[in-house]
Amino acid sequence: MSKEPAFDWPGLQLDEHYGSQRRGWMADRIGWAVMAIVIVAALTGLFGNGFIGLRDAKDNTGLLEVEYNRFGRNGADITLTVVVRESAAAQSEIAIWLSNEYLDAVRIDDIRPTPDSTEAHANGLKFTFLSAGGDLEAMFDLTGGKVGPVSGLVGLGGPQGAASFDQFFYP
Repeated sequence: MSKEPAFDWPGLQLDEHYGSQRRGWMADRIGWAVMAIVIVAALTGLFGNGFIGLRDAKDNTGLLEVEYNRFGRNGADITLTVVVRESAAAQSEIAIWLSNEYLDAVRIDDIRPTPDSTEAHANGLKFTFLSAGGDLEAMFDLTGGKVGPVSGLVGLGGPQGAASFDQFFYP
């Protein structure tokens, strides 16, 4: 008593769908290209630190310079560095003003060196530092608190002639 095979191998016919295979291969190539673009963008600084993201802005007098990263993430730490030239010190005090528009989009975690006084104004906060001679480099450690574009102003004691900068916070 012989059993017949479950499949008839010699008569087996497979339908090949070359059109579907080509579409699959094209989708693979597009996926690889998108991954390569994301990796290159990340390495150049589009999502954080890198030469595309690092920027600086100066005020009208050239006595104040802001170094910042154009791109950040909501809830992530960022640093805003403000450099004030020694010649800007008035009676051994240097006042750095930050706009409310920018402060509404970030949270200040730390300021180094610690300001000697802080004053609230209608249009921003003024941080006063005692000058120890030489340029002042104040580092503001911040946390992004908004998604999307953010504009900021940093000036010497107020908004007149302030340095303007723009950042974008990813979710």
